[in-house]
Amino acid sequence: MKRILSLILALVLCAGCLAGCEDSSKTESKKTESSSKAKITTTTATNSKTESSSTQEIKVQNVDPFESLSVTFEGTAPYATILLSDNNKFMNGGSSVCEFKADKTENLKKGDIVTVTASCLKEDVYNFTQTQREYLVEDVAEYVSKLEDVPEDVMDKLKKQAEDMLTAEGATWEYKNKIVKKEFLGNYFLMAKEGVDIGDSTVNELTLVYKVETSMNGIANEKQKDEWNNYKEYYYAAFSIPDLVIKPDGKCSFKISELTMSENEVYSDYGRMDFLTGDIMINYKYKGYRDLDSCFKNIVSQYVDKYTYVTTVDKKA
Repeated sequence: MKRILSLILALVLCAGCLAGCEDSSKTESKKTESSSKAKITTTTATNSKTESSSTQEIKVQNVDPFESLSVTFEGTAPYATILLSDNNKFMNGGSSVCEFKADKTENLKKGDIVTVTASCLKEDVYNFTQTQREYLVEDVAEYVSKLEDVPEDVMDKLKKQAEDMLTAEGATWEYKNKIVKKEFLGNYFLMAKEGVDIGDSTVNELTLVYKVETSMNGIANEKQKDEWNNYKEYYYAAFSIPDLVIKPDGKCSFKISELTMSENEVYSDYGRMDFLTGDIMINYKYKGYRDLDSCFKNIVSQYVDKYTYVTTVDKKA
């Protein structure tokens, strides 16, 4: 009987141990499952933070692009040009974000308005507070376009130079021929027409016209080859200078060395006999014109398709 009771007690104890082992296994399983879920949650939280950082809004900066622009005008009006210089004040990735474009870049004259447009190359970084600005063409040299714009002191200098050149020319004459009187008659003034292609030709040209009285020592024809006399004769001399310019300071700029006497030649009514043949008259020559009509035609008329002109020369002189 005691043996039977001992066996029953042993079975009860064994069953208790088995129950304890099962509870312990479940507890370990729950611990393992709880640890796995914590790792997933942590990873998710990390991913969430990364996503938040990558989608963060970048603050756009409001700027005036023209604070980065320098504008200068070069050349001589009405053929001046505009120069746009980006000072690289607004940069991104080592490059300027500004792009500037002018609606007119050349053949500019004083008083013209040039509109410059600014474009932003990085709109997610900068916002331009203005995209257009107007610039007045000023502080630039300008070709003289009207005769009255030639200052009086400049005209006086040109007259003196022309008269000195006439005196020097007369000094080269032979046989006691000489210039007796020089009379200033007035000017021709040529100015290139707007929009006309003149190539490398002068933009403007000022011409001074003189009536010259001479005393010619010679003969009038072959029949009078032995009758030398002093004869009074007139011709017209012309002196031209190109490209007079008014500088930004208002002073007239020119090169006195560029004043030239017309190379056109006209024969005198008087002359001398050819010393070799003895029976042929050689007429004296002048650098100039026999009359004002031929002077005007040569200096002005042939250029009226490309130039406007003004004359103060009295054709009756």
